[in-house]
Amino acid sequence: DRAGPYPWKKPCTTYDEPRKVPDDEFTNQYISARIATTQTMALKKISGAGWDEARLPEEVLEEPGVIAVLRGIDSHSHVSWRLPTKVQTSGGVLNHAVKTMLLLQARFSPMIFKFGFTHDAARRWDHSGYGYRFEKDRWQEMIIIYLSREKSGPSMLEAALIDKYQCLPGCRNILSGGDGIGTAHAPCKTAILAAKAVVEEIPQAATSSIGRLARCDERNGERDVHRLSRRCHLSLPVKMQEVIVQGTTVPVLLLSSWLCFMMSHNMWHVLSGLDAPDNDRSFAQWGAFWEAYRGVCPQHPIFARAAREELCLQRTAAFLLHGDEGRTRKKSAVMVLSAHSILGHTWATRYLMGVLTKPYYDHDNGEAWFQDYLKIFTNDLLELYECFMNVSKQSNSRKPGTGICHACLADRGDIAWEDFSAPEPGWRRTLNQISPFRGCPALLSLPHDRSNSPSFLGQDCFHAWHLGAAKQFLGSCLVLLADTFPGTSIPRRFDAMSAHFLAFCKDRKINPNIRKLTRLTVGWPSKADYPCGSWNKGSTSTAILRWFLFACEDRSQFIDEGSLLHGSFMAAKQIYQFFSKSFKEHVWIPSARALQISGHGFDFLKLHEGLAKGAHATGRALFMYMPNLHRLHHLFYILYDDAKRFSLARNILMWDCQIEEDFI
Repeated sequence: DRAGPYPWKKPCTTYDEPRKVPDDEFTNQYISARIATTQTMALKKISGAGWDEARLPEEVLEEPGVIAVLRGIDSHSHVSWRLPTKVQTSGGVLNHAVKTMLLLQARFSPMIFKFGFTHDAARRWDHSGYGYRFEKDRWQEMIIIYLSREKSGPSMLEAALIDKYQCLPGCRNILSGGDGIGTAHAPCKTAILAAKAVVEEIPQAATSSIGRLARCDERNGERDVHRLSRRCHLSLPVKMQEVIVQGTTVPVLLLSSWLCFMMSHNMWHVLSGLDAPDNDRSFAQWGAFWEAYRGVCPQHPIFARAAREELCLQRTAAFLLHGDEGRTRKKSAVMVLSAHSILGHTWATRYLMGVLTKPYYDHDNGEAWFQDYLKIFTNDLLELYECFMNVSKQSNSRKPGTGICHACLADRGDIAWEDFSAPEPGWRRTLNQISPFRGCPALLSLPHDRSNSPSFLGQDCFHAWHLGAAKQFLGSCLVLLADTFPGTSIPRRFDAMSAHFLAFCKDRKINPNIRKLTRLTVGWPSKADYPCGSWNKGSTSTAILRWFLFACEDRSQFIDEGSLLHGSFMAAKQIYQFFSKSFKEHVWIPSARALQISGHGFDFLKLHEGLAKGAHATGRALFMYMPNLHRLHHLFYILYDDAKRFSLARNILMWDCQIEEDFI
């Protein structure tokens, strides 16, 4: 007689499909076929009581601020009342809600709908951050079907309605229990109190793990719950150590601690890029990796040790070390250091090693302190070198003089870094002539190719392109493309272009992470300024690039052959081909394909050079040159040189750090 877990009786009447509702059940008398023009008004006219007619308990109306909220809803043009008038029992309220939903389906189907509860319906509709008014679903109306002074009843009603209607087309609820399910972190004391409540209501739970949680001491909740988590094997037994750096105690998770845990649990296959333990395949994976790496970096000391039979390459894993500053909720800097295997799934091979708030390293002696901090990890890694090899990246480099590159002498003297059309740029002859380091960084004590120390610093396409050169390039592309859209002014043309972009994203289910395209979005306040995108998500660059290619093809009749916009389209195709093909390859790319992929990159830079010169010749501030283009030039040459030197080339995306950025 009960409807699942809900405390009200199951309705006696069930409907396999919506019945046709006579017009006299509605007060509005609108014809149901004209949904597009009458839906908003019709929803407001569906019969139902307002808060002043629904016989609400007096204690509800006496709550501070309640009357103001209710009257605010009364005056809202998109929120209406349909409260039950004759029943207040849980079963009656559920029947009222089901009947309301039935009427809506019969009159307006097909439609989209969503169930939820809130403390202020008008605010929930209009809030600039999470209001329904601004959602991409373009909601037209909110109907209030139940009002209560506590949240348990509305949340149960929400869960019951989702359970009943979630399978219908148009339902936008995702969580089966409703969007009101709490997901935020809570103190351990809260978990203990909840467990005690469960044991009190269900005594049989006292013999389960819930009972063990209920027996924890509230006064030392954090300590007892963490102890219980370890006993129940709910936490990783990775040893955290406290080290002393210049008199300061700092907690760290050494890579040796991570590897001790992984080896004790037979997880070598995770480091080898496999889904299940398989020693033979792990041997083959690492053997193939090192054989390919020998072809592109034969001077690495790992091969000399292997020749002396001091280690087995098939049992040697390669790691990358990543360090970067993130931001706390209060926008203060925090340094995060992590490591991951060069093979394996990106979500399963990121290992946190250290976290530092800015006061640790941002002081007069901060650089020396940070180097001493890094020595803690390098000493640990050197010990692992007895049976493991580590490839590191992201050290504390310094650019000497006025140059722009740590690996060459570009922008020094007469050595130009902007020469993208020459078969062999001048900066190529200056590689590794000057050390990029001031002093000897602690990380350089790790094994690496001593003849090419700058290569120890891995450069990534994510910062070079997605959060770098793409913002300048695509900003200029959007300025040119806006001229093909209708409008008597620049803002109106941008509005039309923005609508085209958002429709593209909606059709392909892409989240662009921006609300619209404006002059502010592309960083173009005036024609005298060089455009530079103001977005801060790498995925936004990808979304805009994909749409730009689509829009140029869709509006090709407005693009003249040989124009700047046509050249932008050709350049965008080349860089899109470069990344599209690179992401489809594995760690090692056959040399023929590597040459083809690097060719797309070189063609992009040549076309970009032509665009910059063309814009300058016409007096337009477009396609600004930035050092990130030189970084891309280096990366394209790494792929090219590997392919010329050996039958396999390293995929330069191996240094990309999108996952590390999300991890931070």
